[in-house]
Amino acid sequence: MVSHLRMLCISLCCAGGLALSLPLSASAAYHVPYGSEAIGAGLLATLYYPTYVPVTDNGCRPSAQHPYPVVLVQTTLANEGSNWVTLAPLLADNGCCVYAFNYGATQHSLGGRIDALDHIERPAEELSTFLDRMLAQAGARQIDLVGHSQGGMMPNHCLGFLGGAPKVHMLIGLAPSNHGTI
Repeated sequence: MVSHLRMLCISLCCAGGLALSLPLSASAAYHVPYGSEAIGAGLLATLYYPTYVPVTDNGCRPSAQHPYPVVLVQTTLANEGSNWVTLAPLLADNGCCVYAFNYGATQHSLGGRIDALDHIERPAEELSTFLDRMLAQAGARQIDLVGHSQGGMMPNHCLGFLGGAPKVHMLIGLAPSNHGTI
């Protein structure tokens, strides 16, 4: 337990340090919105582009510097388009192959605008299938997962119960709901 907690803290510190230290330059391929611009972009994505993250499915191949593609897993009541408006282009501009997907749709998802509503077992199966597809597409041996809230917790079911552990190099949870919610 302590070693897992220590690893999580180290991972979060590294992810935070990476995000703060990455250079922002005019030569970046993708625009990275921050602050109110990111909020506006997230709202537009929720309303009009819930399945669009501009850096995904871009034919990216892992490099020696970034050998593991990154799969972003959104939080509850969100979608890939709104949850990753800043992190996805930031990672892609710095050489990472970035992918995201919507999961856990139910009849209450408003056409994919509000996802991650289903019970954990089904989204974990969706993640397992998505990982297989991304590994084949990227030609990689393993993938790094970055999940926000439920997206940081749900992959544990995939890794622990569905044979997903060999597919994943590292799981980074950004405020994962590992112990439930109130």
